[in-house]
Amino acid sequence: MARKAHISHMVCTYKLYLLNRHLFVDLPEGRTLIDTGAPFSSSTSGRLTWQNQNHGVNKGGYMGFTFDKLSAEIGAQVDALLGMDLLAQTTLLFDVAHRT
Repeated sequence: MARKAHISHMVCTYKLYLLNRHLFVDLPEGRTLIDTGAPFSSSTSGRLTWQNQNHGVNKGGYMGFTFDKLSAEIGAQVDALLGMDLLAQTTLLFDVAHRT
């Protein structure tokens, strides 16, 4: 008897919000800046939960910026940065009208 292959499509919905003209999402690691121009992700802990999976990411800052300095530059607390290394792994739909 032939086995059927099941393809699982995981859909995750995140609430988006703008702070000082920057797009953020709250993840378990804290307030996370979505940065499509960043080649890699980073967080204060070195871990980032995205699409219900825990990922090892750069710890402590991004390209010479600490998160304290990045927060001061943006004018809002930033605990993590979500870059293209994780964003590119999935198909994304930003529904700004519904903030998801």
